[in-house]
Amino acid sequence: MIHNDLHASNLVLADSLYLLDWEYAAVSDPLIDIACILAYYPQAEPHVPLLLAESGVAELGATSADLLWLTQWHLLIDCLWHRLRRAQGVSAPGEVDREQSFLRRLRLVRCLDARRTKIDHRAATLRHNPHSRNSRGGISAVS
Repeated sequence: MIHNDLHASNLVLADSLYLLDWEYAAVSDPLIDIACILAYYPQAEPHVPLLLAESGVAELGATSADLLWLTQWHLLIDCLWHRLRRAQGVSAPGEVDREQSFLRRLRLVRCLDARRTKIDHRAATLRHNPHSRNSRGGISAVS
């Protein structure tokens, strides 16, 4: 069982840690709850190895790449959730800012992925065609 909405206002620390607001709970991959934390708290990203190890999902084969992919998925879901609430006229103060923050993070990742893909394509082109360098040492366009 996963909570699927882990953020500070849904946590209460008393004699133990209690999770509130189970309206989005589901039977699913526990990695989704960790992705939720990273979506809401990007400053936790340096702790990904610790989160994977301490949650036990690393033993099940979960990787940092899996978690970061699910974090992007969660950002998209959260962005759409905020957009729907705004369209319905029920958004609370600050929700538009959170939606925009999620959207900026999604665009940044998409931009970085596009650059990585372009660099990977250039490297593959050079490996397969070592004569594709232009006169300045760069890689020429390959059709």
